[in-house]
Amino acid sequence: MAAKKTTISKPKTDKLVTLAELCECFGVSDRTISNWKNDGLNAAVSRDRYSMPKAIRWFADREIQLALSRQQSEPEATDIKDRKLLAEARMKEVELARMIGELVNIEDAKRDLEKHLGIVRAALLAFPARFAPFAVMITDVLSARVLLDAHVAEMMRAIVSQAEQPEEELPEADDND
Repeated sequence: MAAKKTTISKPKTDKLVTLAELCECFGVSDRTISNWKNDGLNAAVSRDRYSMPKAIRWFADREIQLALSRQQSEPEATDIKDRKLLAEARMKEVELARMIGELVNIEDAKRDLEKHLGIVRAALLAFPARFAPFAVMITDVLSARVLLDAHVAEMMRAIVSQAEQPEEELPEADDND
């Protein structure tokens, strides 16, 4: 049995139209068709004839792409409501954490840090004057080391006790030391 040769012919729906007919079909101007050509419309069969099915397929694909891009860039109302509810819930969690002491105000933390650093600075600046009278008579390194360790430990205890005092009880720092 001989193999039957088949040929594929153009579909009968492949209608060729003029630019004016194409414009009329889509309800646009010839300038718009020209812009569409720049955007990828490739329906021209000859200089003045266009394939209507190709133009329709390109237009449908273009509209689908435009609709998908709009859908991705514009959240739906339910998405907006969900995001709003989530933001409100997070704000309530932050407020609760602040109320139970898990979060502190940055200004309060800055003020406390400045207070503690001031105490340390004052103690360090006063240390040489407080230690010098005791170090005058020391002649060996080991004795100097023991005395220095004792005075540093005493200074550290003083820093900790001052840092634990409420602000109104703190003595004024003397910047002349």
